Amino acid sequence: MSRTFILFVFLITFFFVSCGKKQINTDQSIDSKLLNTKLNTVEYRTDNEEIISGLPEIGRWMFDSNLVLASWLGKKLDNKSIREPINIIIVDSISGSEDEAKKNLMRAFTDAGLKNRWGHTSGYKGLIDSVFCSQFPGKNFYAFSDKPFEFDNNHGRIFGPYFKNGFYYFTGALSRESGYYHNYISFIQARDEIAASLDERTNYKFTKKVWLDNAINNDSATTGDHDGYAILIEVTK
Repeated sequence: MSRTFILFVFLITFFFVSCGKKQINTDQSIDSKLLNTKLNTVEYRTDNEEIISGLPEIGRWMFDSNLVLASWLGKKLDNKSIREPINIIIVDSISGSEDEAKKNLMRAFTDAGLKNRWGHTSGYKGLIDSVFCSQFPGKNFYAFSDKPFEFDNNHGRIFGPYFKNGFYYFTGALSRESGYYHNYISFIQARDEIAASLDERTNYKFTKKVWLDNAINNDSATTGDHDGYAILIEVTK
């Protein structure tokens, strides 16, 4: 492989793959196969059996800072590890830069009643197109939630932005927990209520549910009440 070709692929990948300053690629080699993966989009099925394309490949679960699948503070549900599914995808075609995408998302979550609050574990990552995207906004022991951690709350960790084909993408793992002790209550309730708040109070609109096939219930791990779908939110003017 010539040096000229390697430089060309590196430059193209740099322009098409962006996920903040801490992005990590699971495939450290840069070659034409990786480049093709980044440029292609993936087809997904919705809850009404529609097939949609245009999205990048969305990682199905949340990872901890060691790039190991997160498992809800080591706590158990029915004696099984709780794996945390990605259950929201945000597509931003409005913002003109990464900083603008971040500012717009922060404002939307605030308007929807979700503040970036202290009292939650942090440092997690989400996977998009084989790129580990850091938690946004990246403040230690903070996450978005609708109430302080001492009370039952809907909360979530958001990852991105990831830039591809003119769009900025965020994903997230949203859940409801009991106050103070951070015990699991529900994934579906948090996902649906947060999406509804965004849709009602901001220009971040619910569009459809996308099948990620990330509901688990086996001998060792579970995703609780999660149904395998992520809600797709699109930013409108």
